[in-house]
Amino acid sequence: MTAMTTLAERYYVARGILYPHQIDLDVIADELSITVRRMPRPSTSLTIDGQRIVLIDSHLSLPEQREHLAHEIAHHVLHVGSQLVMCASFRWLQEAQAERLAGHILAPDHMLSRYVSEAPHYLECALTYLADVFCAPLRTIKRRIDEWHENGRY
Repeated sequence: MTAMTTLAERYYVARGILYPHQIDLDVIADELSITVRRMPRPSTSLTIDGQRIVLIDSHLSLPEQREHLAHEIAHHVLHVGSQLVMCASFRWLQEAQAERLAGHILAPDHMLSRYVSEAPHYLECALTYLADVFCAPLRTIKRRIDEWHENGRY
């Protein structure tokens, strides 16, 4: 079990969140004192007078909006400071970490395992179904399944 898995799983299990339909990213953001606004403009995150604000592009599909919000929540949980003053390699590292945790926020292991264990041989065919169940982009589910393979879970 990785730190990312543990972080997301502890959060969900402590709150009795056991099924994908229970994952409400707006509630999570609110618990972390992040204000979320959906607007027809590129997604971004900013801090004004100490208040963390995440703007989500309302033109994106719902799974993409959720991915962007999960990514910004991950930055909030994992990182401090401004990326504007970081060297490129450190910014890349933070982006990779946030992307990975966002995947665990959207499709945590304790939920994903139900689907993987039920049909491991058919999983590649079920990616679209899983993307729908978790309301996440197909690429995110594919990445999570690839992680599952890499960790030898099936």
